[in-house]
Amino acid sequence: MSKGKVLLIRLSSFGDIVLTTAAIETCVQAGYDVEFVTTTDFSFVLQGDPRIKKLWLFEKKQGLKKWISLGRQIFSSGGYSAVFDLHRNIRTWVWKSLFRNQSWKSISKERLRTGLLLLMRNKLPTSWRPTPYHQRFSHVCAKALGARPAHPHLISAAGHKSNFYAVMPSSKWPTKEWGYQHFFDLIRLIHHASPDLVPLILGRGPDASSVKLYELLRSSGIPFLSLIDEPDFSIQKRKIQSCRFFVGVDTGFAHVAEALGVPAFIVFGPTQPEIGFGPWKTESKAMSLNLSCSPCSKSGSKCYRWFDRFACMKDLDPKTLVSEILSSQGNPR
Repeated sequence: MSKGKVLLIRLSSFGDIVLTTAAIETCVQAGYDVEFVTTTDFSFVLQGDPRIKKLWLFEKKQGLKKWISLGRQIFSSGGYSAVFDLHRNIRTWVWKSLFRNQSWKSISKERLRTGLLLLMRNKLPTSWRPTPYHQRFSHVCAKALGARPAHPHLISAAGHKSNFYAVMPSSKWPTKEWGYQHFFDLIRLIHHASPDLVPLILGRGPDASSVKLYELLRSSGIPFLSLIDEPDFSIQKRKIQSCRFFVGVDTGFAHVAEALGVPAFIVFGPTQPEIGFGPWKTESKAMSLNLSCSPCSKSGSKCYRWFDRFACMKDLDPKTLVSEILSSQGNPR
């Protein structure tokens, strides 16, 4: 029997919403029905999740008036045991100001810890570094509901593993990209060492690096499969879930892979996992040169080096990743 219902709010972005499934799992295990508010842009991540009783959608282009109207519609029914603000932006602040009769709980953005990390970088003591976001999401719910945090936030049960491995070379932030040529070299090295492993290329139409990698592979003769522009996220999830491992940059698909139980090898450069978005599975690994100037910003959009700019990405050798990946697969080459 349900103890009541809770409302979770997270409006963006792709990877962050994947990580909020930790909060969903925490609330469900505590015996509560979950309703969720997100934008239409990222609704595909949560649609069809049986743990969510009601998915409320907002179109960002509709503006503040429609946002307030949606709030009135949601809170007019009442009866929420708690409302979890997992975003903490201007829109959620407006709702808190207007609907004060709700039991609001908010995630901590840990701005001080993040600022200290960007200032001191690898000299910052581990105990002072930001808490991983999946833990923040689940802890804020667990603290309010008296439940234990649930970190193994699998979107679906483990399935049969194929000979595919997922590759995501693109990011919303171009400075976080390793380069499609590096990924092509990595795929070529893996193919030479283990011809039975087949790359599964991820991305969408606007993801230029994914498209360019696709073109290189098509002319190379190396077998591959592409999910670029696959509109059905459930198909993408099923394909990724069947993969042996994921290799890509710090982006949403890396979090999807881990949530589906797939080990992830994530390339970090201008960002670092210590900011809060690093891999959480023990089989996963953050791949980085760990330069003294990294991380340079939360989004990785800046480089403060006078010479050899973005060396953190350019100088990371594909052979280093391939060695780590093949070792994890029982191939020492």
